Amino acid sequence: MNTNEILHPGEILVYELDARGEDPIAFAVRIGMFPSDFLDLLNRKESVTADIAQRLEKELNISVQFWLDLQADYDLRKV
Repeated sequence: MNTNEILHPGEILVYELDARGEDPIAFAVRIGMFPSDFLDLLNRKESVTADIAQRLEKELNISVQFWLDLQADYDLRKV
């Protein structure tokens, strides 16, 4: 991977779900998101919000701050 490549939080989430053997649609339902919205996040069409970060933390035990920092870094680096 190019060190200058900008990774969207959704890409990290894809890797995390895959490592855990999670089905994205089932995961979306479990965290209370519409599957279409969740797939948009995974496909870099939506951003991680504070609400989504809280849902991810609760289910994956990965901090809210981690997800928000990833999103902020992505947003700053793509400008």
